[in-house]
Order: sequence, then structure tokens, then C-alpha cells
Amino acid sequence: MNMSEEESSFYVAIEDPKLFRRELLGSSKMMIGLLQRYEAIKKIREEKIKSMFKFNEVAQEIVILINRLNKTIPQTKLRNLYEKSQGIVEKRKDNKQQVKEEKLVHPEITQLQKELFAIEEKLSKLK
Repeated sequence: MNMSEEESSFYVAIEDPKLFRRELLGSSKMMIGLLQRYEAIKKIREEKIKSMFKFNEVAQEIVILINRLNKTIPQTKLRNLYEKSQGIVEKRKDNKQQVKEEKLVHPEITQLQKELFAIEEKLSKLK
């Protein structure tokens, strides 16, 4: 082997070394920026996982507290009236369920509505 063949296999001529160095440094700078963004995303993901675990713990605690509250609240007619106002599930002969909406009418509310209607009539007469 010739010395020139041996040297040519190891050395590559760079036409503009300043431009090459500038582009190499620019690429290095871009890679560092990408790595910094990756680390920021990694940190955000960790915070998200921590927040999700904390949310689940708080949600479980809320469920426990609601159950305790429901046990301590005395049973009243209002709760039954509320359930009726939400709807009643009826079963048909063909085993399909149908939700029947019932509007619950309280005697106090009807009385107040009558009084309100009477007041509105008097106001309309005065105008």
C-alpha cells in the first residue's frame, strides 16, 4: 500500500472548516435544546402522575365522607319526594324498562303559585 492510499482512507478534506465548525456547533446547540425540552416534558409527566394519584386519593376520601354523611342524615319524606321527582322505573310485560317522569306537586308550592298568580292579576289591573 502506498502512503497516499493509506492517508486518503483516514483523512477527509474539509473545504470550508469554519462553515463546518459553525454547522456542527449549531447542530450541537439544537441537540442540547431538544434534550432540555425532553427533560421538561419528563418532569411534567412525573407531576401529572403525582397529581393523578393525589386526585384519586381525594376522590376516594370524598366518597367515604359522602357515605358517612348519608348515614348520619336522618331519613325524611323529602328524600323520598326527591327520588319520586327524579322518575320511576316501570317494568313492562316484555321486560323492557321505561322511565316515567313524574312531576311532583307540593301543596305548598301550588298554594304559592296561586298567590303569585293573584298578585300578578292585581298588578295587571293597576296598570
